[in-house]
Amino acid sequence: MKLKRIPFIILITALLVLSVFLFRPKTKIDMTHKQYGTFVNSSSRRLTHYSLKTDSDELNKLIEQHEIKSNESVTKLDYESKVLQERFPKITFTQKDKDDELISESSIIFNLDTDKEATISDFFTPQAIRYLTRMNQLEMKTEDNYNEAIKKADITQQTFDIIEEGIILNNKEYSLSDISDYMNPDKHYPNTTLNVPTHKKLIAFTFDDGPHATNTQKAMDILEKYDGQGTFFIMGPRATTYPDIVKETMDRNHQIASHTYNHKNLTKLSDEELNYEIFETERAIQAITHNEEPLMIRPPYGAINQDIMSKIPRTFVNWNIDSNDWTREAPEVICDTLVSTSKENGIALMHDLYDTTIEAFACAAEKLNAEGYQFVSVETLLKSQGIAIEPGNTYYHGN
Repeated sequence: MKLKRIPFIILITALLVLSVFLFRPKTKIDMTHKQYGTFVNSSSRRLTHYSLKTDSDELNKLIEQHEIKSNESVTKLDYESKVLQERFPKITFTQKDKDDELISESSIIFNLDTDKEATISDFFTPQAIRYLTRMNQLEMKTEDNYNEAIKKADITQQTFDIIEEGIILNNKEYSLSDISDYMNPDKHYPNTTLNVPTHKKLIAFTFDDGPHATNTQKAMDILEKYDGQGTFFIMGPRATTYPDIVKETMDRNHQIASHTYNHKNLTKLSDEELNYEIFETERAIQAITHNEEPLMIRPPYGAINQDIMSKIPRTFVNWNIDSNDWTREAPEVICDTLVSTSKENGIALMHDLYDTTIEAFACAAEKLNAEGYQFVSVETLLKSQGIAIEPGNTYYHGN
């Protein structure tokens, strides 16, 4: 009799255990912060797994990558999602342990228009990026390592986050109206040239024929060592060869100008050839800088005449201080020439193609700085002296 009761007891026990799983109360899922995508519950006995599917295959791939468990102690995968401006979904993934303690967190900000992960360039125009980067540079310029500060200041290299009211970049909040303003390609930004000390003598160092693979950056390093700016007269083919250096020159707030396309004597060209030399160079540079403002021009060999200035609506710049660095003399000779011929409000001619020029410039910059000179761009020099910068003119100095 007792033996007959054993199967019955086993059956009752099994039913009780099964009822625990069949009739246990369901966990209520909070959908408040799941505003984007189709909710998917892939939970099992060992893992609570809340996920989402979207209409974008690329975004779904990114979601799968972020959902990979970081370690075996993870017992819950969850997410939150929201959308900015109806085209930038942000998805935040969390991984927690059995005690509901956070193990890891990661996010995706996606651009539905490009079907790619969003970048800061999706929110700001190139002009706005340059301006905001320069503002960061000015804040950081007191740091000991200036070049590192330049890299840190580049907003395209900084992480950002979207919030209901806009985005946060470099711990600064930009509202939706700010973003709309910075996405306007017609917006103009204030000049970020340095404030010229009134007690210092000014001189504009200019560099022709570049950019150079390494020397252009070295010239900028020397200028910035003394909180200075320079003007770089760039040739068209070299701009397309070294676009990153052109952009860096702009980002480091030095003046970019034109040295024509093929370095021909402009006074010996036909109108068609003249237009090509000037405007093809300008197009090449502007394609890199995204700055549509007309460029100052350094005519090759300093060759310029009234006929050219009447045909080309641009500002031309020559010099009244010649380093004679093209002779490739010893650096100390070029240094002595620069120092002995420098004068207040002068414009100095150099070429950043030559290693000897860079070595000589380092020497001359140290000596001229000790004599009370401030190194400025041609544009800053002329403006500081109240000189109107007008097309059809050639400027040799700031007097």
